Formats: sequence, C-alpha cells, structure tokens
Amino acid sequence: MNNPPPINAALPWEQVVAQAVHDMRSPLSTMTTTLAVLRMAVADPAKAEKLLAILERQTADLTTHLERLVDDPGSYVAK
Repeated sequence: MNNPPPINAALPWEQVVAQAVHDMRSPLSTMTTTLAVLRMAVADPAKAEKLLAILERQTADLTTHLERLVDDPGSYVAK
C-alpha cells in the first residue's frame, strides 16, 4: 500500500465515510455468510474449496476498497 495522500479538508468526510462503509458492507456480509456455510461444509471438500474461493475473492474486494479509501478518498464522493 502506498503512503496516504495528505488530508484534504475540502472533502465532505461524512459522505466519504458513509460511501466507504456502504461499499465494504457487501463483501463483509458475503464473507460472514460464506463462513457460516463453510462451517457446515467441512465434510465436503469440494464445497469447502468453492467457499474458500469465494472468501478469497471477497477478501481481495475488501482490500481494494480499503486501499482506495487510503489512496483516493475523494473517489467516494458522488460527482
């Protein structure tokens, strides 16, 4: 991850935070559901592999959102 840009006081921070939280809830919700199903699927290795792949994609998605928030918080502001 790059060093964060300097804080821009002109950004509407409440909007930035609200949009960032909204964008991160979806992958977190999917991850929570996938973990619950994974707990039930441990006896089925093929199903467990599919669920782990979902978790890997969602983790990557969440990481992208966090990096975006650090690198370009203004991108969360509606234009």
